[in-house]
Amino acid sequence: MLISRFIEMLFSRLHRPAFLLSTVLLVAVIPLVGYEFVEGFEYESNETTNIWLRISHSCAAVLLVFLCLLWLPVLNSLLRRARSSRWARYQILNEKRLHRWIGYLLVIFTLGHGASQLQYYTTLDIPFTDALLGTESDLVRSMRSTMYEFVTEDESIDVVDQWVKAGRTEAMFHEQIRPIMKDDCTKCHSTTSTQTYAIQSLPLVTYDEVVSLSYSGVQSRQFRINATGLLLFLLFILIGVTSIPVMRKRVYHHFESLHRLGYWSLPLLLLHVPQWYWLAPVGVLLLWDWSVQRLSAQHYCKGELKRLDEQTIKLVVSANFKQAIHAGDYVKVRIPEVSKTEWHAFSIVSYDEGLLTLKINVAGDWTHKLMALGDYVECILSLRGPYSSPASQSRHSKKRLLIAGGIGITPYWHWLNTKYCANTQLIWVVKDMDRLEWLKSVLLEKERSEISIYITQGENAELPKWLEGLSGVDIKIGRPCWATLAEAFSTADVGDCYLCGPKAMMTEAGKSFRRYRWHVFKESF
Repeated sequence: MLISRFIEMLFSRLHRPAFLLSTVLLVAVIPLVGYEFVEGFEYESNETTNIWLRISHSCAAVLLVFLCLLWLPVLNSLLRRARSSRWARYQILNEKRLHRWIGYLLVIFTLGHGASQLQYYTTLDIPFTDALLGTESDLVRSMRSTMYEFVTEDESIDVVDQWVKAGRTEAMFHEQIRPIMKDDCTKCHSTTSTQTYAIQSLPLVTYDEVVSLSYSGVQSRQFRINATGLLLFLLFILIGVTSIPVMRKRVYHHFESLHRLGYWSLPLLLLHVPQWYWLAPVGVLLLWDWSVQRLSAQHYCKGELKRLDEQTIKLVVSANFKQAIHAGDYVKVRIPEVSKTEWHAFSIVSYDEGLLTLKINVAGDWTHKLMALGDYVECILSLRGPYSSPASQSRHSKKRLLIAGGIGITPYWHWLNTKYCANTQLIWVVKDMDRLEWLKSVLLEKERSEISIYITQGENAELPKWLEGLSGVDIKIGRPCWATLAEAFSTADVGDCYLCGPKAMMTEAGKSFRRYRWHVFKESF
């Protein structure tokens, strides 16, 4: 049964360019991750190398790949440009879902890297705390443990230790330490070394080079690596735990604050292990996206909040956007009176003559605080955007079906008043008759689209008089059967299906229309 379902799902998606493209990218990423894992596992430096050190290096190599991929799905400025292009309809994956799953993998490999590295320290001949905290100078500790097999005489270690304790004098260095470095260390640590696992970035030829690796405690290289590693470990675990859907809903304000700390992972990583060739491109993209978002932000905008009903708020903002706004775009809003740090994304209902209109559904702590401000309130707020959502791609479709549940109509509201409204059908599922007032202006003025409205409650309620005799609008009482609708809509050519609303509705409707080879896009931002 499971095999037959999998085959059915596979064949239902093979025609989709987005599915094929994502498959190609997945096939390309898996060998890259596998190669990095094997390359790290084959690490061999000296006789202390064991299975724990190999696992640690393997996990670290894979972590760098995932860190690079982690940021790409959340670069809003880059995504806007991608979704505004003609390639927009070839949406590979849900960006947030991709970002979340890469984050979970990042946490798993972080646990693997950290646990195996700590276990490796227990196998060394020096105390665990000395290895972890770098209580002994980097140079002496390495000569006693990981580099011991390359030391020609045990007395050499004592000489180096005495030199460090005596204050690292330059005269003693040239007289006693430099010959030891030449015999024991520079065969690996030099720019001309030919050793397989030589670290040429740590040459030990000059006085300053040797002194730089002779510190202990907080000044040591070992302490810096382990301290930043532990900070990264805690950071990734905290972000990962608060990103779980259940935790995110309960503590969204903590989730958002901790996610901002993710930007510190790049400098911490460069202090932990300086892998510039992996992190530099990601850092440039992050800096570019960060700059664009802040340059496009509008602060001290005047807004008017009006309560429409017990679950809905209308927000009208005086704004001046430099970028063109497309139907389906959304903005991020921060209202200091509610929270000085939280930004929330909302679809644009309309933008006309400098007035931006949003409709907000009361669902969480932030929106409940917003509702508590009053029935009609003036406020000062900040805006970022506009950004493109999956609904923005609808303008590239030749035939489109819009499916909305409740407040999920907002991404399509602005869209229904544009020139792209032809060859469009809308299905809107609402709770009661009162919500019909939302689309009154659209229904009265725009009759080019076929609109079906399903009212799930209020069987005995009467339809508003303004709906009488209105062509192109079909109102039904009850919940839609998505399997039946998908079959009916697929009698002619199939097209693109856009979904926005409750998760259960989008899942059921999406599954039904995919069976008939519709291209399904779920609203998520």
